[in-house]
Amino acid sequence: MRARAFAIALLIAAAFAAGALAQAATNWKVFATGTDSDQYFAYASASGDVTKPKGLAIRARASGTADLSYFVSCQGENKSAQPNKIYVLTFTAFKKCSVNGSATKDGGGSLTVQLLKR
Repeated sequence: MRARAFAIALLIAAAFAAGALAQAATNWKVFATGTDSDQYFAYASASGDVTKPKGLAIRARASGTADLSYFVSCQGENKSAQPNKIYVLTFTAFKKCSVNGSATKDGGGSLTVQLLKR
Protein backbone atom coordinates (compact mmCIF):
# COMPACT_ATOMS: atom_id res chain seq x y z
CA MET A 1 0.00 0.00 0.00
CA ARG A 2 2.80 2.38 0.92
CA ALA A 3 4.65 1.62 -2.31
CA ARG A 4 1.51 2.31 -4.32
CA ALA A 5 0.96 5.69 -2.61
CA PHE A 6 4.60 6.59 -3.24
CA ALA A 7 4.25 5.62 -6.92
CA ILE A 8 1.12 7.78 -7.27
CA ALA A 9 2.83 10.72 -5.55
CA LEU A 10 5.84 10.31 -7.84
CA LEU A 11 3.60 10.22 -10.91
CA ILE A 12 1.80 13.41 -9.82
CA ALA A 13 5.14 15.16 -9.17
CA ALA A 14 6.39 14.11 -12.60
CA ALA A 15 3.22 15.47 -14.23
CA PHE A 16 3.67 18.82 -12.48
CA ALA A 17 7.34 18.94 -13.50
CA ALA A 18 6.46 18.19 -17.13
CA GLY A 19 3.82 20.92 -17.03
CA ALA A 20 6.31 23.41 -15.61
CA LEU A 21 8.84 22.59 -18.35
CA ALA A 22 6.18 22.95 -21.02
CA GLN A 23 5.11 26.28 -19.55
CA ALA A 24 8.72 27.50 -19.49
CA ALA A 25 9.13 26.54 -23.13
CA THR A 26 5.94 28.30 -24.23
CA ASN A 27 6.69 31.66 -22.58
CA TRP A 28 9.23 32.55 -25.28
CA LYS A 29 8.11 34.82 -28.14
CA VAL A 30 9.96 35.04 -31.44
CA PHE A 31 10.88 38.64 -32.32
CA ALA A 32 13.26 38.12 -35.26
CA THR A 33 13.81 35.32 -37.77
CA GLY A 34 16.25 34.61 -40.58
CA THR A 35 16.18 31.67 -43.00
CA ASP A 36 18.31 30.16 -45.75
CA SER A 37 18.33 27.03 -47.83
CA ASP A 38 21.18 25.84 -50.01
CA GLN A 39 22.54 22.62 -51.38
CA TYR A 40 26.05 22.96 -49.88
CA PHE A 41 26.11 25.60 -47.13
CA ALA A 42 23.38 27.55 -45.31
CA TYR A 43 23.73 30.88 -43.46
CA ALA A 44 20.89 32.65 -41.67
CA SER A 45 20.95 35.79 -39.54
CA ALA A 46 18.48 37.86 -37.57
CA SER A 47 18.63 41.01 -35.47
CA GLY A 48 16.24 43.09 -33.43
CA ASP A 49 15.68 45.27 -30.38
CA VAL A 50 13.75 44.37 -27.25
CA THR A 51 12.39 46.90 -24.76
CA LYS A 52 12.49 45.85 -21.09
CA PRO A 53 13.39 42.18 -21.71
CA LYS A 54 12.77 39.57 -19.06
CA GLY A 55 14.95 37.04 -20.90
CA LEU A 56 16.62 36.53 -24.28
CA ALA A 57 17.32 33.34 -26.23
CA ILE A 58 18.42 32.10 -29.64
CA ARG A 59 17.37 28.94 -31.50
CA ALA A 60 18.53 27.23 -34.68
CA ARG A 61 16.10 25.03 -36.57
CA ALA A 62 17.78 22.71 -39.01
CA SER A 63 18.05 19.13 -40.11
CA GLY A 64 21.18 18.23 -38.18
CA THR A 65 23.44 20.47 -36.16
CA ALA A 66 24.25 24.11 -36.81
CA ASP A 67 26.79 26.57 -35.45
CA LEU A 68 25.28 29.52 -33.57
CA SER A 69 26.84 32.88 -32.78
CA TYR A 70 25.25 35.90 -31.14
CA PHE A 71 25.91 39.37 -29.79
CA VAL A 72 23.82 41.15 -27.15
CA SER A 73 24.11 44.79 -26.12
CA CYS A 74 21.87 46.21 -23.39
CA GLN A 75 21.42 49.67 -21.94
CA GLY A 76 20.11 50.85 -18.62
CA GLU A 77 20.69 53.58 -16.07
CA ASN A 78 20.58 54.37 -12.39
CA LYS A 79 20.12 58.06 -11.64
CA SER A 80 20.75 57.76 -7.91
CA ALA A 81 23.71 55.39 -7.67
CA GLN A 82 25.39 55.31 -4.27
CA PRO A 83 29.21 55.50 -4.10
CA ASN A 84 31.04 52.17 -3.71
CA LYS A 85 27.82 50.16 -4.02
CA ILE A 86 27.77 47.23 -6.42
CA TYR A 87 24.74 47.02 -8.68
CA VAL A 88 24.07 43.59 -10.20
CA LEU A 89 22.95 43.85 -13.80
CA THR A 90 19.93 41.69 -14.49
CA PHE A 91 17.38 41.84 -17.28
CA THR A 92 15.08 43.88 -15.05
CA ALA A 93 17.73 46.64 -15.02
CA PHE A 94 17.82 47.00 -18.82
CA LYS A 95 15.63 49.44 -20.69
CA LYS A 96 16.51 48.07 -24.13
CA CYS A 97 18.64 45.28 -25.62
CA SER A 98 19.86 44.84 -29.19
CA VAL A 99 20.40 41.25 -30.29
CA ASN A 100 22.16 39.88 -33.37
CA GLY A 101 22.33 36.18 -34.08
CA SER A 102 23.45 33.96 -36.91
CA ALA A 103 23.66 30.28 -37.71
CA THR A 104 25.66 28.31 -40.26
CA LYS A 105 25.26 24.75 -41.44
CA ASP A 106 27.67 22.71 -43.54
CA GLY A 107 26.22 20.22 -45.94
CA GLY A 108 23.35 22.43 -46.98
CA GLY A 109 19.69 22.06 -46.33
CA SER A 110 17.19 24.34 -44.66
CA LEU A 111 18.25 26.59 -41.77
CA THR A 112 16.33 29.04 -39.60
CA VAL A 113 17.66 31.18 -36.77
CA GLN A 114 15.18 32.68 -34.31
CA LEU A 115 15.67 35.30 -31.62
CA LEU A 116 13.29 34.96 -28.69
CA LYS A 117 12.27 37.13 -25.76
CA ARG A 118 10.38 36.88 -22.54
